[in-house]
Amino acid sequence: MIWVLADRINGHTAQSMGLADALEMPYEQKQLRYSLLAKLPSRVLGASLSGLTHTSQDLISPPWPHAVIATGRRMVPVMRYIREQSPRTKLIQCMWPHTLEPFDLIIAPEHDRPPMDARVMTTHGALHSLTDEMLAKGAREFQSRYAALPRPWIAMLIGNPASSRKEQEPIFKDLLDLSELLIATVGSLLITTSRRTPRAIARLIRNRLACPFDLYVAGRDESNPLHGMLDLADAVIVTGDSISMVTEACYTGKPVFIYSPPTGLRAKHRYFCQSLIDDGYACALTSTSELSWQPIGRLDERSKIVNQVKTLLQNNA
Repeated sequence: MIWVLADRINGHTAQSMGLADALEMPYEQKQLRYSLLAKLPSRVLGASLSGLTHTSQDLISPPWPHAVIATGRRMVPVMRYIREQSPRTKLIQCMWPHTLEPFDLIIAPEHDRPPMDARVMTTHGALHSLTDEMLAKGAREFQSRYAALPRPWIAMLIGNPASSRKEQEPIFKDLLDLSELLIATVGSLLITTSRRTPRAIARLIRNRLACPFDLYVAGRDESNPLHGMLDLADAVIVTGDSISMVTEACYTGKPVFIYSPPTGLRAKHRYFCQSLIDDGYACALTSTSELSWQPIGRLDERSKIVNQVKTLLQNNA
């Protein structure tokens, strides 16, 4: 049995669950909640469950699993605690936790700049739970939503590439203008915002865009069409502030245009986006971008990761 430690950070849970699903082994998800002590550095908490609520602490108890998968630095004290209670349990961490101990395998994206170590496996992007089956299901569910829009269909995944409120309006106007320039008076934009997108941007989109478009605003009760958009679209525009969104866009194997404004992105996000552009998985969204650009292929490192994890588990069975 494998445990998957999940929290309320969707990006973390998606990585852990994506790996667990890909392993095709029995697993149990432990939905954990943090206490106020979780804000303390992991080196202060040591090997303990004190960063969890009492209810969550009760979930971390025998019988101990063969392996545990977790994501994020706040899981480090919990993983240390499990190692002390069950030395034979294999601990697998997604993202660089800024420590090598107590892990047996760390799956860290290159942009986190982890140290070279036998326990560290680097990847281009973030782990995710997206599959071809999920994309096809989304396409069947939402194809009628876009049927009246002229093609080509360009999916547009918007996060928040502005680092300050002052920068928001000019940055989002630039994004919309470049997106319209890319489709060059033909085709439509299939747009989805994220929970990080400022609320005022939906109004800006409706007022500024002249091309045909469909807009889904994150947080509404209606079903999110993201998977359908990615499967149905002929190309994808994505803002570079979300490593998960960019990774999922590149997983489709379709032309991906990353919008990275001169200011606003963190250094590691800028490094990540540029590495995908340099390697041919994506193209920068600029005034000279052409819709005819094609990537070298899809970004899918899942099989490599799965084989590494299975080898670890089999060698220590």
